[in-house]
Amino acid sequence: MWEMESGQCRAVLRGHTGLVWQVVFSPDGTRLASCAHDKTVRLWDLRTAQTFYTLPGHSEPVLALTFSPDGSLLATGGYNRALRLWNAHTAQALHTLPQSRRICSIAFHPGGEIVATGDGDYVVRLRDGRTGQLIRTLAGHERDVWGLSFSRTGTLLASSSGDHTVRLWDTETGECRAILRDHTGWVQSVAFHPDGTLLASASQDRTIRLWDVASTRKGENNSALMTLSGHLDRVTSVAFSPKTGLLASASVDETIRLWNVQTGECLHVVRIPGPYAGMNIIGARGITLAQRVALKTLGAVEVVDD
Repeated sequence: MWEMESGQCRAVLRGHTGLVWQVVFSPDGTRLASCAHDKTVRLWDLRTAQTFYTLPGHSEPVLALTFSPDGSLLATGGYNRALRLWNAHTAQALHTLPQSRRICSIAFHPGGEIVATGDGDYVVRLRDGRTGQLIRTLAGHERDVWGLSFSRTGTLLASSSGDHTVRLWDTETGECRAILRDHTGWVQSVAFHPDGTLLASASQDRTIRLWDVASTRKGENNSALMTLSGHLDRVTSVAFSPKTGLLASASVDETIRLWNVQTGECLHVVRIPGPYAGMNIIGARGITLAQRVALKTLGAVEVVDD
């Protein structure tokens, strides 16, 4: 966990044995949930940085999870083709809801009455947030749906996909209100600004795009308000601060960037140190050129001592 103002690492949470796909804070800020390729979901106590529950039941890697707005429920899903709803305080399994393909993303409606899943069969499913009963299916994407975000009022749902598009949906009618097509790669994450006026999208094309929600029109003739560039590899996630409205983005380039969305200025870059950060390999013997390059990629340096 990082302190964004200073760029300092506050804590390292250890326990997963595979790639961690997603982390989410509980609404009250006291807990963290994480899911990973090791087929587990962990609940962490942020006061101690220790796991207090490991949720059983997933037989395949877990790709997505989210808390309900009141923090009482946790929804999880992944390769095992089922949405699972849990009591977030006791880790009791409440519902297991089979689906035809993997679940790539999950989001709760701000009121908690709807839980949405973005799925590997290219559709978005809206379910009752308590019972899991299917309410509506939103079809239109042509690849897996990797990102979901509800607007502040819950009237709009944004979805992003491997088809390079973002779609805006009317949650009452299921109508697709707009298609946003400026990205040239998979769109892996979307997030509404806390006031609902802006939407941010993150893509494998290494950019973040900002969209003026009010000016989007039905159909495909929509252009981004602003493009944020600076990441050197694909951008995997975006999130707004609920207090300041600043935007955080994370990338495979091992940086987290903090943006002012009014000006497009990158305010801060947090660099995640590689496992060999600071190791001086100048004069090291027995390693090939390729190994030397790999070590430097992971944080090693070549510095001549004075």
